[in-house]
Amino acid sequence: MIAAILAPTLPPATSAALTRRLSSLTPRLMPIATRPEALFLLDLAPASPEAALALATRLHHSTSRQLALTLAIGLAPGPTLARLAAWKASPGQTLALAPADIPAFLATCPVARLPALEAQALRLHALGIASLGTFAALPAEAVAIQFGPAALQAWRALQGDEPPLHAFAPPPELRVRRRFEGPIDDRRTLGAALDILARRLALLLEQRAMSARRLALSCELDDGSLREPARLLAEPAGTLAPLRGMLGALLVGAGLTCGVLALTARASELVPEQPRQLALFPSDAGQVAALERLAADVAACQGAGRLARAMLAHPQALLPEEQVVLTRWGLA
Repeated sequence: MIAAILAPTLPPATSAALTRRLSSLTPRLMPIATRPEALFLLDLAPASPEAALALATRLHHSTSRQLALTLAIGLAPGPTLARLAAWKASPGQTLALAPADIPAFLATCPVARLPALEAQALRLHALGIASLGTFAALPAEAVAIQFGPAALQAWRALQGDEPPLHAFAPPPELRVRRRFEGPIDDRRTLGAALDILARRLALLLEQRAMSARRLALSCELDDGSLREPARLLAEPAGTLAPLRGMLGALLVGAGLTCGVLALTARASELVPEQPRQLALFPSDAGQVAALERLAADVAACQGAGRLARAMLAHPQALLPEEQVVLTRWGLA
């Protein structure tokens, strides 16, 4: 049994969360980029039709509650038929096709619904072939001669003759997780847990000589919902200070309204750490630049406006406090 999952246009963090959820159901998963929706194909074998339908029902409930998504799901013997069923299904519903239902179902689908036939839709209509049911009833030889190899492949797909889905290889990512014994809403406790996660993540990246371009933080809440803020970094990060600062910002941006049951930090879009030649006797300018980077890391960790920089402004002033001007990092 093949399942086609049709979802609305998704932000990257939600798309990644949905992909992880679906890949936990089966390794044979195929994400397909479509517009305006996102489409996923899953091979649920050896699940029976009844078991596949029950799984689809659970998926509707969990994604609606935790990801605030309304899916349309199609179940059918083959990928193309499952896609057609998902397109026909109403949002929040599952349309399951048994083999005996397929001819009547295809009679309701226009030929232009299949991309392989879209360019020939006018010609098919002129020949009296307006539905996929009529097209599927044609002899294979006539389809090959009249409409070409792409149309013949589409015809075979409607007969259930398609290659199997292959195992999905998700992009590599590093993840660390902390689960609490009960819901936590104390910000200091959450901050301490986040610090531990940042240290573990920095260690994993250091061991692999990698940096991350994307960070995500999954917050499992005690009301059953899931918050997963993510950020694409301007510069790859692999050390503790920027990781801790970015994860702290993601926690603030999650907008938590109840207790947290678990935190999971993910680093993805990994890139090799660039080797650097250390200067034996760095110049004054080099030392200033290094101190600027260190201060920026500390400011990112502590939060905007919590780190001050002293600059000599009026050296001839009588009072020391008048000689120096304080400016705060991270404030425009």
